Amino acid sequence: MVDLMSLLRDVLVCSLQVWMLNDFGKNMFPYRVEPLWKRIGVYFAAALCIFIANHMGTTLFNIAIIPASYTIAAIIIFQ
Repeated sequence: MVDLMSLLRDVLVCSLQVWMLNDFGKNMFPYRVEPLWKRIGVYFAAALCIFIANHMGTTLFNIAIIPASYTIAAIIIFQ
């Protein structure tokens, strides 16, 4: 059974990864999605996909889903 602290740690790590994607991309590309709440929604969906992929326990699924979620989030947010 997974305890609450490890789930919280994993959620924070996934959020940090998505925040680093935003920080990396905003220095090179302009935003395509302007309202902040829409960007937060896209980043929340990407972090949720990463969190679910990490907890599936399958390495192949993890290797396939995480780069795809980063790519989709970057394509949606940045021009």
